[in-house]
Amino acid sequence: MYHISADTIPRLKPNCKWREYLKGIVIEPELALNETAAVIFRLIDGKRSLTEISLEASKYYKDITVAQVLKDAMSLVERLQEEAVVTFV
Repeated sequence: MYHISADTIPRLKPNCKWREYLKGIVIEPELALNETAAVIFRLIDGKRSLTEISLEASKYYKDITVAQVLKDAMSLVERLQEEAVVTFV
């Protein structure tokens, strides 16, 4: 497994199929993301590091620190790696 850090640049695998569902996201075949995880997921573009993603995502949540968003982003990407949804630049 790839070691995930604040400098990690994730990107979605080409075969990743997902759709919006209410305020979250469903990734096929059966992974559901809540609203906070969905914000982070939508920012994964293969260009931004997890630090950059976290800075952008923190703008949506005034009561959550960038450090907490980064921790959540790292956990999410770790889970997405386990589910074979992301790869890394």
